[in-house]
Amino acid sequence: MVGRLLSQLHPRLRLSGPRLTLRINTALSRTHSTLTASPLSTAATTQITTLDNGVRVATENQPGHFLAAGIYVDAGSRYETQQTSGVSHILDRFSFRSTQSMSADMMRQRIETLGGTLNCAASRECMMYQASVFQRDLKPALSLLADTALHPALEEADLEEIRQTVPWELREVRANAPAYYEELLHGVAFGQELLGRSLMCPPDALERMQRDTLLAYRSAWYRPERMVVAVVGAPHDQVVDLASQYFSTYAPGSLSSSAQDPAMGKSTYQGGMVQASDPEQELSHVFIGFRGLGVHDSDVYALATLQVLLGGGGSFSAGGPGKGMYSRLYTRVLSQHYWVEECHAFNQGYTDDGLFGVRAACAPVHAKHLAAVVCAELASLCEPGALREEEVSRARNQLRSSLMMNLESRSIQLEDVGRQVQVLGKRMSAQEMCEHVEAVTPEHLTSIAKRILQGSAPSILMGGKEVEKLGDVSEMVKLFGLGKP
Repeated sequence: MVGRLLSQLHPRLRLSGPRLTLRINTALSRTHSTLTASPLSTAATTQITTLDNGVRVATENQPGHFLAAGIYVDAGSRYETQQTSGVSHILDRFSFRSTQSMSADMMRQRIETLGGTLNCAASRECMMYQASVFQRDLKPALSLLADTALHPALEEADLEEIRQTVPWELREVRANAPAYYEELLHGVAFGQELLGRSLMCPPDALERMQRDTLLAYRSAWYRPERMVVAVVGAPHDQVVDLASQYFSTYAPGSLSSSAQDPAMGKSTYQGGMVQASDPEQELSHVFIGFRGLGVHDSDVYALATLQVLLGGGGSFSAGGPGKGMYSRLYTRVLSQHYWVEECHAFNQGYTDDGLFGVRAACAPVHAKHLAAVVCAELASLCEPGALREEEVSRARNQLRSSLMMNLESRSIQLEDVGRQVQVLGKRMSAQEMCEHVEAVTPEHLTSIAKRILQGSAPSILMGGKEVEKLGDVSEMVKLFGLGKP
């Protein structure tokens, strides 16, 4: 997951899911920087100010009746340890409840009075608190976001209520086979630490979750220098003044030198295979993944283009032109093999690593052929001259149009600003990204396909009904010359 624009290149990493007033008039010295975007971007200027305590304030002022505001914290499940497993999920559920300055009833009244849309989302590398409101409501909206993000009460009654609702959420996620298996695949690819940790709170961790555990995690990761306050649709100086009121005195407490270890380490890709049999499912599923790229890698644009070129869809949901109908997995898999129910390429990018591959599903009666069909398509990408300029051009155009159309949404633009500043320390314009995409050639895609598909051990998941009928997927991967022992 670095914002919605960048997430087109490396999809956003959040639970894809899931769902006060401190007025300090102290004058602050500020560090200013201004990033001027290109004419192609709908955002003319991104301005960034760093407050004395390290909180970064990023804005883009655009005309309109509405604005979007958010707080982005460099936290999430990758920063959890065995002792704090599941904390990010639980903190997500504590959002917009009681705080140190207001009760839950007061919070509900404030939200009803404010109107608009408010939400919190937990991902592997970010906790996001966001609001979309009328422009006149910037001050109460930012105040509300600051209170729920910085000063939650974390009351025991709320924690007990969350303990009762999370098991239902876990069942819902498990019922969504692709999302559930993708979570399991991360554990296969990266082990049970860092990026391998699930977005969902494990049942055993839920039972032993205590308020002190939540406070310790917040003290370690909810620190000013790890926060970005972003607003789209308001003047920069006004936002900085409000951020100074609500964020400048935030101090999470002392931090010991070892408090963040070992969660500060670099994630390690390892690969492997797991079976997740579920007789309640109707289909047999296979995920074949390989080590992808971190968001700082110069080849992320080529890999994103490769994902779009592969594309995919479902047997009854191919969409239309620009939505996968002309992609490789649709024309060469879904259209040629009537029994394949769905087939999609996936590309997850993180700050220091990634996961790329294809998932597919079919009825168990045809499962023995599924891995071979998927592996054949992946192997074909590595053959010299196999990628035509026509299909590469179509993939480039589709990715570029997706980048630009996302800018039409203010909430998407907000997340893009906040996450880019959090991860990159700046905002890359849409034109810059489009130029990188336009520079991708068929030869470049063949090279990156070899790098990814033949450069690491595969990560394989077999799930759903009658998984034994999928056969030896690992051996099939080797047979097609994919992966690295």
